[in-house]
Amino acid sequence: MPWLNSMVDTLASYSDNEERLMLAQTIDSHSHAVKSKFDYSVVMEECEKTGAPYVLMIEDDVVFLDGWRHRTMRALDIATTKSWHAGKANFLYLRLFYYEGLLGWNSESWPTYLGSSVATSTVVLGFLLLARRYVAHRHISHTLILLVTLVFTPLLIILFFAAGRNCMLPQSTGVHTMDKYGCCGQGLVFPRATVIDEILPLFRSNISSTVPTDSYIEQYADDTVGLRWALTPVVMQHVGGQSSYKGRRGDTYGPSHLWNFDFERNDATQLAAEHAEAQYDLINS
Repeated sequence: MPWLNSMVDTLASYSDNEERLMLAQTIDSHSHAVKSKFDYSVVMEECEKTGAPYVLMIEDDVVFLDGWRHRTMRALDIATTKSWHAGKANFLYLRLFYYEGLLGWNSESWPTYLGSSVATSTVVLGFLLLARRYVAHRHISHTLILLVTLVFTPLLIILFFAAGRNCMLPQSTGVHTMDKYGCCGQGLVFPRATVIDEILPLFRSNISSTVPTDSYIEQYADDTVGLRWALTPVVMQHVGGQSSYKGRRGDTYGPSHLWNFDFERNDATQLAAEHAEAQYDLINS
């Protein structure tokens, strides 16, 4: 791939290290999940050698918005500060892309939704009873109270849920934790200390695991209570048509579903102006 050599300062290869080459040949017949973690560790090792404070791991089927870097660097500063406030010396990663479809209403949270719905109906009922007693006794009949409480309010609640969580309760702008439903591994930024102390030892000691790389990192985060931050709005979009796991566009959870709709709202002119302003501030700082 001549174009790849033109894009990078150093292109890592199995043949750079005899031990690495032998290991690559050994696991070549293993599943994609095993080999991908090995490749992940090789790339991370090379990035760590540069001394860069952060390592950004991306997949090859993504596009970045104009000015993604200054937003990411600002988000990393915020994530670091928030991690300190949470009593952590560092965080596991900052997510630059996530799939909104998994952030909708989740079946395991039905007790919360039911409780909120009942509480809403109770508040409406209480308000109507108080209004009837102290304000408008003649105009608020028992029939009206029953209609509003048992018909209109439930219909509005149903409409609220039908509109979808991303519509009614969207992710707030900025840097926030995303410990659940963060999919997938298209763009993750790891602090260098996390790479050295956690990710590389994790992959090296469990290289034979058949769990996909992104799921493996999430399992590790669950076990260690690692901080997982996400940036909203996202600064990259997944555009792949075929998954390395043989999934194709049109599959239930195939590549076509891994899409951030809010990304498409970006205005190219506004992004260019924001990028130019950020460059000006950087040059004159």
